[in-house]
Amino acid sequence: QDSVLADKRVRIESLLKQQAAADEAPRQAKSEAPAAATAAASASAGSGFSMSDEMSFAWNLSEARQITEEEYSGIVQDLTEMSSSSASTVSVLHVLEHRGFKNLEKIVAYVSGECNAPFVSLSSFSVGKQAFSLLPQAFMLRRGVMIFDLLGQDALAVIMNPYNQALQKEVEAMAGRTCHFFMTLPTEFDAVLSRAAEILAQEDD
Repeated sequence: QDSVLADKRVRIESLLKQQAAADEAPRQAKSEAPAAATAAASASAGSGFSMSDEMSFAWNLSEARQITEEEYSGIVQDLTEMSSSSASTVSVLHVLEHRGFKNLEKIVAYVSGECNAPFVSLSSFSVGKQAFSLLPQAFMLRRGVMIFDLLGQDALAVIMNPYNQALQKEVEAMAGRTCHFFMTLPTEFDAVLSRAAEILAQEDD
């Protein structure tokens, strides 16, 4: 048992080093790269997506026996592949949903309790322009977080990785409001986010 855990930790450390090297490479090459190449690097490396945060999420599920070691390895592989695309939200929950994971709702319930982030169905809310405009669209897409309603001076937000406390603080700083964080299913998150342009284009009442 100890040897298995040790092997997993070694693999995680190795992947984290690879991710750190990948994040550093564009910065080192920035001064020498042509303008077009620099722009492309910024689009992918400057998104703010953190592989280490999602791997930590998956590791927590593995440690809690919510997923098997084989499932953990598959999730890490899928996260790596998905992170190369800037057109979709990359998260552990998205990976599980794409894989047709049968216990997704059980996972969400477990994490919800662990992180004190109640589950909410976004289909029950009508996301307004005022709430949606508090965060940049690109930020919401790449970081997997969205403000969906306001409660007085506070904001209600859904987050794909509620273990990520640093992201929660970043959201509050950007929004300039105290935020209360919830969880939702990836499909609901994606559906609302896909309507971002339409919502933001609406004229003020």
